[in-house]
Amino acid sequence: MMNTVTSLMAESPEHLSPIGAGVLVAAHFGVSSDSRSFASKLGVAHALVLRECVTLAEEHQLISLENREERSQRLFYSLTAQGHDLLAKVH
Repeated sequence: MMNTVTSLMAESPEHLSPIGAGVLVAAHFGVSSDSRSFASKLGVAHALVLRECVTLAEEHQLISLENREERSQRLFYSLTAQGHDLLAKVH
């Protein structure tokens, strides 16, 4: 999985941070489809993952934000067609 993250960052370095690439790869492999579980599994702050998810959705259209839990701020997401296409280039 980490090889795919590295390849994805090399393919699209202008707009992907390591966390952003990780979100995409985790969604692709079915490891995580929400911000809270991704943050927990990788041991990073949930706020950082939230910021990346919003950027990936609103600025780059690589994920679609499906739902948000008000209490926990957990975002549920899925890959868009553009996200799938980008991952197909590296995996």
